[in-house]
Amino acid sequence: MIGKYALGSLTIGAVSVGMAIGPPDPPLTFNRSAPAAIARLAARERIVEGTGLGSLTLDGARLDEGAVRIRIARAGDAKTVRCRVAVHAVSPETSRAEVDCSQARAGDAMMEVGTQALTLIVREHVAATLEDRPYDVDRVADRMIALVVASRPAIAGELATQGQ
Repeated sequence: MIGKYALGSLTIGAVSVGMAIGPPDPPLTFNRSAPAAIARLAARERIVEGTGLGSLTLDGARLDEGAVRIRIARAGDAKTVRCRVAVHAVSPETSRAEVDCSQARAGDAMMEVGTQALTLIVREHVAATLEDRPYDVDRVADRMIALVVASRPAIAGELATQGQ
């Protein structure tokens, strides 16, 4: 009987994770010219709360003709993370954005999960900014929870090898 409950719980958990993760994120495409998108992202600052990472300040700065740097700073922490958002023209009135939050120290499972979580945060910042809509923190938080749950085995394995 206990086995049936455990199997049922596992199945419900797997379905929940699958629903939260959903299909891969589509490319970020906007009805805005690439120069206008870059200018808007470079000028935008936002405070994000509710992701489980504390109060985050996101702000942009132009890197070059085709990219913006989004800086993420947590309240009370001097360290920052920088993500690069490349913006490409699809047509004169349409652009596509690619977010890259990979950091120099990569390779371990925990860093990869952190990079993916920051990418979710910045993708939503880019989408909300260029679509002139509020930041959807609930969607980001749901996706982050699903990410952590899906990554749990890799993180546990890494922690186990570090403890030896």
